[in-house]
Amino acid sequence: MVKKSGNNRDEGPRRSKEVERALSKATLKFSVPKANETQITAKFQDALGNEVKEYISVYDESDSNALLVTLCKQIYKIGQTYGLFAEKSKGLAQVLARALRDEEANQGWLEEMQARTNWTQTTGQEARFFRMIQSLTTKVFGDQAYENQITAMEYGLTYSGYDHVQGIKRLFTINDMLPYLGTGAESMTIKRLQKYILYALKGQCKSQYIDRDGDELRTKAEIIKCIERCEKSIALKMDMESKMKS
Repeated sequence: MVKKSGNNRDEGPRRSKEVERALSKATLKFSVPKANETQITAKFQDALGNEVKEYISVYDESDSNALLVTLCKQIYKIGQTYGLFAEKSKGLAQVLARALRDEEANQGWLEEMQARTNWTQTTGQEARFFRMIQSLTTKVFGDQAYENQITAMEYGLTYSGYDHVQGIKRLFTINDMLPYLGTGAESMTIKRLQKYILYALKGQCKSQYIDRDGDELRTKAEIIKCIERCEKSIALKMDMESKMKS
């Protein structure tokens, strides 16, 4: 349990040049970048043999780096959904190549494909494919992207406004995307993520979350329910104060 007196981030980090620089280096922010309007389509077969079509937004040179993470995650999830890693991982890699319109990223991915001489291993295909993705993002983002992201979160990377529930849901999404920031990157356990939830939460919601021992919760559902209760309590308190003044 965190004590209020021990949390020196209740008012947010000081906006020094060092802090601003750290926050600016984060690849994944709370604001969701707009996807590229250009899409490609890819056809696959589901477990019943039915043809299904997936629409995939391309990643171009003018796009936010976060959109490369989004694209890589989508491709990987498609592979998982349709069981493509065992026999069709090269075809999946070709789909990603089609979607990479940024020259540096496209060239980096083609290098990954050319370096892989065996696409028919009976085991470990999924892990190999993911390592290729991590190698690609390392080439594009540099080898400090994951460290820079964690540093920005340490400095209190947070959401705009006061929709605390949506803000923390976005933090969960960011955590799921961390492994795509380069070789060796990984997502956090909920226990470890709790520190960053406290850094991101604001004002009365942060205080109430601590008072309710929210930092001891270990599932996303429990955390969101706790924050919803905090928001409800804050709203009721503001309503009562308003009526007392009127």
